[in-house]
Amino acid sequence: MAPPYVFVGHASDDRRRLRPLIEALALQGLSVWIDRPGPAGRHFEFEPFFIARYGIRSLRVSEGWSDQISETIRAAGAVLVCLSRAAAGERRVLSQELLLGLHYKKLVACVIDDLYFDSLPGDLGVPEGARLQLERVDLRALERAVALERHQPGGSAAADRSARQQWQAVERLAGQIERLFDAAGGRPPAAAQMAAAREAIAGVPVAPMVSVAGIPDEVVAAFADRLTDPDRAARFLTVAAELRLSCNPEGYTERQITVRPGEVLSPRALTPELFWRAVLTLSGMKSRRTLAALLMAPGAPQRDTLPTAAARVFTDFVDSLNDVRNTTSREACLR
Repeated sequence: MAPPYVFVGHASDDRRRLRPLIEALALQGLSVWIDRPGPAGRHFEFEPFFIARYGIRSLRVSEGWSDQISETIRAAGAVLVCLSRAAAGERRVLSQELLLGLHYKKLVACVIDDLYFDSLPGDLGVPEGARLQLERVDLRALERAVALERHQPGGSAAADRSARQQWQAVERLAGQIERLFDAAGGRPPAAAQMAAAREAIAGVPVAPMVSVAGIPDEVVAAFADRLTDPDRAARFLTVAAELRLSCNPEGYTERQITVRPGEVLSPRALTPELFWRAVLTLSGMKSRRTLAALLMAPGAPQRDTLPTAAARVFTDFVDSLNDVRNTTSREACLR
């Protein structure tokens, strides 16, 4: 399976000055898609060596531009839209790239000018800036950090304060992108992610069970909204089951503690809300720890991507699962 990539949306006039941001993302190990990376005029002007070394993806020659953009965004693991004065004046960026990123729930946005969100056209249905968690990136300062990082990994730590701050801003953007990659199920969870989830799940007792009335509607809605695709839902259930089985010092059978194919109707036969309500309910009846595996497995809805009220309910519910602790079981799970 090809690694997931981040589609970078921008105004045409911003290509050349966005080079430090594209290079910073590549240096942080992200696969990047940009429209015209090569050395020609009005392109990014990256050398072929850089494009090949970092696997930069781009438009395919002789294919329709608009259809390619739409398909590339649909297939991307994340969509990073770089907002600027030029982008505000180039409606294409806003009407296609920004809104498609929102539609597919994979949008990350940053500002590369002293542009305020309320200066964007007001008829696009775009959420308020606070909900997009906008990072502001000073590209000139970032260029200084990139030059040091290019020379030696970790070299940005020796940059001046402003340059270091910009490198850290891009690290935060990269973190948002990585979380979207993980949520999309485009790659298996890393060993460190599985270990962290296993440690969190290990602190949750087996009993008492959680009934359907005890599962908030906001939690069901978060799963239905974030895990809509049937194939992605199936992959996620496999990861959650693996985690639950690896944290089973009591020795229960797979049938007793995991939700297996056939126990609930296929996600292709139900709406996402009905499917996830059935899965979460059955998990809570099997064991408290089984439900926790769904809530804590890599790819589960991220609380920091939910609306404030829903995030609070989600957090309180996860915390409530830990109210009755079994330290003996936790230590056994982590051996």
